[in-house]
Amino acid sequence: MANESVREPCLSCGRPTLAVTLRITSGYCRQCRPGTPQSRPAIASEFPAFSESAIQEAASHGLVPVIIPPLVATLFLLERKKGAPLTEEEVYEIRDKAPAMMLPIPQAEQLEKARGYRDINPESCWSEWLQRREDA
Repeated sequence: MANESVREPCLSCGRPTLAVTLRITSGYCRQCRPGTPQSRPAIASEFPAFSESAIQEAASHGLVPVIIPPLVATLFLLERKKGAPLTEEEVYEIRDKAPAMMLPIPQAEQLEKARGYRDINPESCWSEWLQRREDA
């Protein structure tokens, strides 16, 4: 029998949690468990960010990657902090390091509607960023 006092990180907060608790709560500590396993969004760590196979796997389950906070907001903030326009390389690096969740399409659409604007598409982030920056 496995040692039940082994601790592993929670999928959401990374807090060390008893392995037995994680098995019961589908990988979450009791504070972070967002609902039933069937309704919870997948965490980015379950799908490496934007890898082709991860996106195909998620799409087969009706999920889409959603960057949180929105990529466009992050880019505006970081450009303001830099005090100069972001380069194409910087935009792609920021995109690649951005935290993302896999959400069911209806929830992703609801999030966009509640936010009041559409985020930049990660696949065409450089051209969309240039357009958004020009429009601002």
